[in-house]
Amino acid sequence: MPKVAAPAQPTSPDQARSTPTPRSTPTPSKGVADARAPRLPLKLGVPFPCGVRVRVNCAYGPSCSPAHRGHDHFALDMSRRQAGGGRGLAVVAAAPGVVTYAGWALGRWRYYGQIVVVDHGVRYQGKPLQTLYAHLHAVSVKVGQRVDRSTELGTLGGSSRGELRRLGAHLHFVVLAGSGSLSGRRSLRPEPLGRYRGLRRGSVMVACEKLPIALAPRRAR
Repeated sequence: MPKVAAPAQPTSPDQARSTPTPRSTPTPSKGVADARAPRLPLKLGVPFPCGVRVRVNCAYGPSCSPAHRGHDHFALDMSRRQAGGGRGLAVVAAAPGVVTYAGWALGRWRYYGQIVVVDHGVRYQGKPLQTLYAHLHAVSVKVGQRVDRSTELGTLGGSSRGELRRLGAHLHFVVLAGSGSLSGRRSLRPEPLGRYRGLRRGSVMVACEKLPIALAPRRAR
C-alpha cells in the first residue's frame, strides 16, 4: 500500500498553536472528559448529507476503544453498514463555523490521519467550541473558509499516520472546548446530535431526521 506524504504544516496561527510536540503515543490520556455537562450552546446535526443512515461503531470511553480516553472520551465513531463502510461518502459540518485546520494531522496526532477542525464561534463555560472530523479520505475545505451545516468538509475514510487506507472507513467525530494544543481541550458529549440522544455502540441515526427520538440498540430478550 503506497504511503501518502503529509503536506507542509499549515501556516494559520490557530493551526500553529494546535500542533503539539510529537510524542510516542498516538492516543493521549491528557484532557478532561466532561461527563455531567450542561446542554451545549450549539445545535449540532448528524455530520452527513440529509437522508444518510449511519451507525455508531464506538461511543464514549475506553471500554469501547482504547483510543477513546482523555480528550477523546466523548468521541463518536460512525460508518455506513455497507461494503467499505461508506468510504468516499460526503462528511458535512455539524454546525456553521470557520475552518481552523484542514489536512494531515501532525506530530503526536498523526493517528487522526486527514482532519478538519471547525470553530463555531460560541463558547462553553468561557471556552471556544470546535468540532473535529478525523480519518477523512479527502479534505474539501481550506483554513479560514466559512462553512454551513450542509457544507462538505471531506469524505469518509480510514486515513491514519500518512496512509489513506490504514484503517477501516469511519468518521471519528469529537466536540471540543478550549484552545491551544488538543491535549489541553476537553471533550463534550455531542448530544443531542440532530434529534438523537442516549447514543451508544449500535445506535443508528439518519441525517436531518425529524423524529425526536433516540435510536439505541435493543437488548436481546
